[in-house]
Amino acid sequence: MSTTDSFVPSAEAAFIAGVTQQQMNRLADEHLVPDSLLAQEGGSRRFARITAAWASFFFQSDDWLVASARKNILSELTARVARSKSREDLISLHGMAKDIDWIIVDPRIGLQLDFTAIVYKAFARAKVVDTADELITKIDSVMGGKPCFKGTRLPIETVLSSLEKGILEDRVLDEYSLTSEQLTAAQVYAQVHPQRGRPVRLGSAKPPVQ
Repeated sequence: MSTTDSFVPSAEAAFIAGVTQQQMNRLADEHLVPDSLLAQEGGSRRFARITAAWASFFFQSDDWLVASARKNILSELTARVARSKSREDLISLHGMAKDIDWIIVDPRIGLQLDFTAIVYKAFARAKVVDTADELITKIDSVMGGKPCFKGTRLPIETVLSSLEKGILEDRVLDEYSLTSEQLTAAQVYAQVHPQRGRPVRLGSAKPPVQ
């Protein structure tokens, strides 16, 4: 498995985590997650996909657990992932592991946390991203390299701009002969691969069914 498969840009990590890119970058800037989960590629910072699950927990627990305690918990979870026989699948969110205990217990402060649901949610959202990358293609020789629906010359920006103009989803699907799955893929792809100069609109894509 390559680094590119396991480590992704902040936009993708943020989508999987359900947080903002600014929040993802804060985890790195303030060294709130282990350095082993970060990488530099082409001058850009990349995050191990599993970091999305850590980010979800970190910001969800902001109002009831101090940052130092959350940092220690994430370090312990990272160490458990590193010891797992399924380490690479876990880091890339391509497979679960049966040899990891997702429960953290700290008797000093009477704390017991079960991370199972958080990790499974991250896997579900990562699968949504993988599906989007399968249904949307970006080829230099097709429509000037704009992201298009696979097997077509229809740019996703054409369809998404129709939605932004207030055209009803059913009408958009009918007009462009698309399925709901393709439309969701376009929305997710646009968030995960934002164009330069355009803001990432977190939350506009349909969340995975839990």
